[in-house]
Amino acid sequence: ATSDPVVGLYHAGWTGIAVELEARFCPVLASVVHKQHTNVGVMCPVKATPENTPRMLHDHNVAKDFAYLKIDIDSYDCDVLQAILADGFRPAVIQMETGAIPPPIKFNVQYTPEYARPHAQIYQAFGCSLSYTNDLIARVAHDGGYKLIQAGLDSIWIRGDVIARSPVHVWVQPDETTAFVNGFWRWPWRRELHIWEIGTEHWFQFQSDIPRLAAVQEHMRCVQDCFHEADPGTGRAPSFLYTLSR
Repeated sequence: ATSDPVVGLYHAGWTGIAVELEARFCPVLASVVHKQHTNVGVMCPVKATPENTPRMLHDHNVAKDFAYLKIDIDSYDCDVLQAILADGFRPAVIQMETGAIPPPIKFNVQYTPEYARPHAQIYQAFGCSLSYTNDLIARVAHDGGYKLIQAGLDSIWIRGDVIARSPVHVWVQPDETTAFVNGFWRWPWRRELHIWEIGTEHWFQFQSDIPRLAAVQEHMRCVQDCFHEADPGTGRAPSFLYTLSR
């Protein structure tokens, strides 16, 4: 919570909503957000879903063209993004954690009410990939003219009219692969900080998409079969749905 880049926006006087599921983070989040008497509503512990997130925005009278949206829930991130965009919201800036799956692989964890996230250290593919997110934004919010600006561990899109009005030059990435290589792949702390990224080196080094798809598919099969504990009552692991294509 303390290293989140949006904290600087809070302390600069921006208004907003901070939503967090984990109860253990609530005191820290409230302390950081309200450190300088910021006008930010903290909703914690609250589970953000595709069903309730647009409603939360409406309940807080958030403008359709609000300034900054950041989603980082390490699960069904793109389903939440799609729900927000489908409701007509067009934030000026969208920040999404897109992680290690390289273009052109389209990967997305789908929302189910019973979704349970595996342990972070073995869950190498989560949320949604850069290509899936880029395609989603172009498809659902095509009227926004969003452009990909950065593709690191987190990726950033800016609405077209905001770029046009910018007093400084905004560098738009020429394509997804260039953005991925110059961002995530060359990120200096990629291996040191995240165990799950060490195991994904070969995903990008494969010479074609077919072995990449097979490797991600095998990883997700292991996530489902090996790391999801079965429910004592039913003997079954929680539902874990995802899409994978190129």
